[in-house]
Amino acid sequence: MSLDFRPDRDVYVIFHDDTQYRFSKYMTVGFKHAFIIERSALGWICFDASRTNIAVDILPADYFSEVMQHFHGKHKGATILHLTIQPTNSSNYPRPGIISCVSSVQYYLGIYWPWIFTPHSLYTKLKNKPPTHIKVDDYVGKISS
Repeated sequence: MSLDFRPDRDVYVIFHDDTQYRFSKYMTVGFKHAFIIERSALGWICFDASRTNIAVDILPADYFSEVMQHFHGKHKGATILHLTIQPTNSSNYPRPGIISCVSSVQYYLGIYWPWIFTPHSLYTKLKNKPPTHIKVDDYVGKISS
C-alpha cells in the first residue's frame, strides 16, 4: 500500500460581479472579483482576498457535501473553473506588486504571471494555457436559472 502525503488538490476558482471596486466599471462584466473554494480532507475552505482583508474560512460542510451545488443556487451569474492542482516542487515566492484578488489567487494556486491583473485575464490564462501542475477538469461556466 502506498500512502500519498501530497495528494492532488480539488479547487474551484469563482469569478463574479458581487463585489464593487473603484475601477469595477472598467472590468469585464461577470469578472470583477475572483476567489477560491477548495475541497480538503477536513472539509471545504473558502479563500477570499477582498479590498479590506484576506479571509480564509472553513465552511460548515464535510468533505462529501456538495457545496458547489449550493453555491450555484445562490450565485447564478458566477463563472467557475474546476481545477485539479498537482503537487509541485517549484517554489513561488511572493514578488513585489499589487495585492489584489487576482495576485492572491495566483499565489494560492502556485503560479506567477506578472502581467495578469484582472479576473478576466486570469480566467482566460487558466482556461487557455494552464501551467503544467494545474489541470482544468471542467468548465462549469455561467450558471443560468
